[in-house]
Amino acid sequence: MNTPEISSPEKESTSSQETKELAPVHVMVDIETLDTTPTAVILSIGACTIEVEEPRDRELFYYPCKLEQPNRTIGPDTLEWWVKQVQSGNPLPIGNLYLAEVLGKFGQWLYSLPGPPIMWSKGTDFDIVILRNAMEQLGHRIPWKYNHVRDMRTIKKLFPLDTEFPFVGTPHNALDDAINQALYLQRSSNFHRFALA
Repeated sequence: MNTPEISSPEKESTSSQETKELAPVHVMVDIETLDTTPTAVILSIGACTIEVEEPRDRELFYYPCKLEQPNRTIGPDTLEWWVKQVQSGNPLPIGNLYLAEVLGKFGQWLYSLPGPPIMWSKGTDFDIVILRNAMEQLGHRIPWKYNHVRDMRTIKKLFPLDTEFPFVGTPHNALDDAINQALYLQRSSNFHRFALA
């Protein structure tokens, strides 16, 4: 006579956790580059989580990269723009890690979040496109789904704020740009009463 298997509470808990879909985490990303094409040299990557519903501490990511990036491009107009930035006191972000290392750390940071990332950026054809191109070029797994990409610029057009939104920090610093864009998105979401999806 076969004795039916009795599942323990521990097994049931583990099973329910595996089948339960994790809530996504909204992430704002900004990069600084030396070109405007998908193959641009990436100077720095900044990102932060977007906290709308819960008053949690914001998760932050920031790394500048080495300039040595074979098979990636520098645009003369973008380079000239950065020369003017440096002359006006805004330094060129240059780091000690190769692009492959920074992308690896960025992927690890995204995978460490408590749910799958939904990636926000200012525009649909710059930050995310360049990051995807670099990750594919260097053999990194893409940490986000193709349909988990959102556009901050469209939100600003559709749901503008009726008050001024002063920039906090240093413009063209990738992390400060990401944080300010996230703050704008949060304020717009609360003011116009729409939920991020």
